[in-house]
Amino acid sequence: MNDGREDVPEIEKPDIDGISDPTKATTRELSELQLLRMGFWKNFVQYCCDNGRGDIATQAIV
Repeated sequence: MNDGREDVPEIEKPDIDGISDPTKATTRELSELQLLRMGFWKNFVQYCCDNGRGDIATQAIV
């Protein structure tokens, strides 16, 4: 349907081949910030499980 507005070209998909996937990296390849984040979330999940909230800890698992 054309409502009189000018067609806008689609945005090109960015080239992400050069970006590493942190989920596939080994611990030695992770940056210090990534290690801190991973440690935080591991501790958060453990805290949830220890306090009877395993349902929260498993919500992000897809």
